[in-house]
Amino acid sequence: MHVQAALQEDAGGIKAISIDEKPGIQALERDGATLPTMAEKVERREFNYVRHGTQVLTANWTWRRAN
Repeated sequence: MHVQAALQEDAGGIKAISIDEKPGIQALERDGATLPTMAEKVERREFNYVRHGTQVLTANWTWRRAN
């Protein structure tokens, strides 16, 4: 993960912003339908999947500190 911190001045003092980025998340979809459970058997899933590229997840937090 890549973490950056930026400081900005505002009317109330200092505002700290934390940005976290997770690139390269694979967007996957199961190729076949999931088979329902039966008596004394677990749910079964197909192991093949279809790729839909990659995505990037970005999260931003604002931290406030009391003086």
